[in-house]
Amino acid sequence: MILAPKVASVGSGKLKDLGLKNGTIISTINGKKVNNAAEVRDATSAGEFISSIDGIQPNGIYFSYQFRN
Repeated sequence: MILAPKVASVGSGKLKDLGLKNGTIISTINGKKVNNAAEVRDATSAGEFISSIDGIQPNGIYFSYQFRN
């Protein structure tokens, strides 16, 4: 069982820019496990560079994105 935050809504910002949709489950950001929406917000707040994000798309497919600055 995966205990990770599920995206309830995507407003403007980094997650929308990445193409994440409602229902996506985010398991890690920048190699750190995220357990709730507050931890996702902290990891994606203004000025924070996202180097990686992992999770499961709403259709059940696992994803792992790596970024360079």
